[in-house]
Amino acid sequence: MNLLYALPEAVAQTVFLPEDRARLGWRTHVLAQPAQGDFAWEALDPALLAEVEVLVTGWRTPRASEAMVEAMPKLALVANASGGVHQHLPDLLWQRGVRVVTSSHALGWGVAEYVLAVMLLGAKRAFWLAQGVRERAQWREETDCFGGSFELFGTEVGLVGAGQSGQHLLRLLREFECRLSVYDPYVSDAVLAAHGARRAESLEALFEQCRVVSIHAPLNERTRHLIRGEHLRRLPQGAVFINAARAGLVHEGELVEALQSGRFVACLDVGLEEPPAPDHPLRTAPNVFYTPHIAGAIRENRFRMGRLVLEEVERFLDGAPLRHEVTLNALATVA
Repeated sequence: MNLLYALPEAVAQTVFLPEDRARLGWRTHVLAQPAQGDFAWEALDPALLAEVEVLVTGWRTPRASEAMVEAMPKLALVANASGGVHQHLPDLLWQRGVRVVTSSHALGWGVAEYVLAVMLLGAKRAFWLAQGVRERAQWREETDCFGGSFELFGTEVGLVGAGQSGQHLLRLLREFECRLSVYDPYVSDAVLAAHGARRAESLEALFEQCRVVSIHAPLNERTRHLIRGEHLRRLPQGAVFINAARAGLVHEGELVEALQSGRFVACLDVGLEEPPAPDHPLRTAPNVFYTPHIAGAIRENRFRMGRLVLEEVERFLDGAPLRHEVTLNALATVA
């Protein structure tokens, strides 16, 4: 089958190991390699587009217009080497019967590892203790800062969303005997039961009951600003709030305002603007631990995503069931 890479070479090199890219070349006829600069749909020859059957997309793939989809009448599979797909794929693809797979399952492992780490260190106020030791000649003076430290083991943990990264995290948290609550209208009771979690009665109840809350929901028009100040103010004294999903899920202004109480700490890996301005209040707030969107994007995890894409393309070519397909109905649950 004819394959086209719709992403820059600079991205492809960070996602595909040489041997995985070679395997894709052995199994398909590559019509166009990744672009040397930015990828642009308009730069492609219409005659070439007409022959595309498998499309590989990823980070820095610009959104395809419906006209561009119509220009690829033979397209049968889109294999996405990043997490989200609705940023660059129109609904027309699914309506035409094109199958879409994404590597968010592989990305989710990295996010889950990051979240577990900041849960443990945030609960014990390790970030703030280390800062005090380094900058203020302190020793244990920061132990009780921002509501006080606590053990993660056995505590109440709440997840907003239980997709790929959320379910990976639930598996990791079982080892800590945490009491797990999930707010997710799409996850089944069977999945929750398999992870030893219970369904939160409401978003408000989850924030009120849980000492640790982590966001794992997808960002779309229904979930934008899902988390507001009214939820954050319900957090117990000393709570840890984590967002390594999408910044737009939380009303930023109301998060900044809620943090001013000093009642809880926030561990953030995403921002509305990246990088944020040097004087951005989330950069300067004393009770915020802010990292530069690295939770799921570490080198090994990126190559895991590329391997997943390779394996899904091979399954498609062999007529085997796809393991990571995104249907049109499932778009609301994909980050």
